[in-house]
Amino acid sequence: GIAFTLLQVIVQQFTVVLLSWLIKTTESLPLGVVTIVIFMVGMFLFLLPTTPGGPIYIAAGAVIPSAGKYSLGMVGSVVYCIMLCLVIKLMACAMQQKVIGEGLSNYVTTRRWIGVNSSLVRTMRVVVSEPGMTIAKSSILVGCPDWPTSVLCGILRLDLLPILVGTTPIIFIIIPMVLTGYFAYMASLPPDSYGQMQFPH
Repeated sequence: GIAFTLLQVIVQQFTVVLLSWLIKTTESLPLGVVTIVIFMVGMFLFLLPTTPGGPIYIAAGAVIPSAGKYSLGMVGSVVYCIMLCLVIKLMACAMQQKVIGEGLSNYVTTRRWIGVNSSLVRTMRVVVSEPGMTIAKSSILVGCPDWPTSVLCGILRLDLLPILVGTTPIIFIIIPMVLTGYFAYMASLPPDSYGQMQFPH
């Protein structure tokens, strides 16, 4: 209802402010520290019911190459960032499913948050409960909102490993998001000593 919509707006604005601050704060930190910070912030944001993954991937794409350009090179930093985002996504899904979905499945509030009686969630329930992995099942795991989907899988007591395997095609969404952040970072670099734009090497 109105409360959920208001929470969604507040959380989205908070996410933008937090990630903007994160990009500015981590620009001079070493890669290891930046990795830990991005991981912790990403996990925190993913566990909020209304936070999408896109802003997290874009922020990581802007921060990780900046920290890793000397140790990994620009291309290596981008690949590293993509894999880090995939790990964050899969670990967040695992926590949403096992801790929130299974752990809080008997609470009415949890069921109300994901809308178990809505037409969308009822359809999702039928598809994700099917044995094996299908295109339809993977499409739901990748394309539907993170929080309700993973929590629903927990409420249904589905095996974790097949769900994570079905979620891995999210990498095809992560890649362009990370590249968006990376290109924004590259555009912000000052010209080199010859007045030329800096490019990856």
